[in-house]
Amino acid sequence: MRDRSLYCLLLIGGLASPAISQVPEIASASVTTERASTTDLQVRFAKLQQVARPNGEPFTLQIAKPGQSLLRQGNDGIVLLPEDWVTAAPDAETLDFLMLLGLFEAISLEPTREGPSTLTKIITGTIGFIGVNAARSKDRQPVAIKPPRFESAAPSRPLNTALRALSWAVASGGCEARVVAGVRMLEAGNGEIGAESRQIVKDLGAVAWTPNDRCRPPAH
Repeated sequence: MRDRSLYCLLLIGGLASPAISQVPEIASASVTTERASTTDLQVRFAKLQQVARPNGEPFTLQIAKPGQSLLRQGNDGIVLLPEDWVTAAPDAETLDFLMLLGLFEAISLEPTREGPSTLTKIITGTIGFIGVNAARSKDRQPVAIKPPRFESAAPSRPLNTALRALSWAVASGGCEARVVAGVRMLEAGNGEIGAESRQIVKDLGAVAWTPNDRCRPPAH
């Protein structure tokens, strides 16, 4: 009886061990697939840049966490593409456009200009303002009431980024009408993707309503 119980335990252990050994392999395969997918996107992004701006400094594509903005990039040589945008893109042409849009947003940012601090500007400008008007009062000239103007060092969002990115996407072999249709699909979503897609459609202007539909069949 004792031998039979021992035999049963060994048999159960033998049947269970293959299943246990397979778990790490499944996880490893999943990670490998994810890395391969990211690498494919980076290679695709590099090719798009060669067509869109062959003489420009190449940027690196980095997959960001879901929920982040596509339209808020930094001029640091990296384009952040949120993971949920990759999943939501209905086709490869729309995804190409999104990557190029992120690129144009990044390269269009003006780096912050180095110079006096805001407080220094205010003090210097005010002193100059008072001095000029004091001199005019002494000479009995009309006193200027116009206050000093200070140039803002904050970078502004470039205009027509969506149109420029769309022209790059078309130059890279994309179809204007299919890209616009893809963005329209994203526009119907909620959260950050829906809100920013609506901004993209707004930036496209009339093209969003009458895109060029003379396109080649989509590549497979």
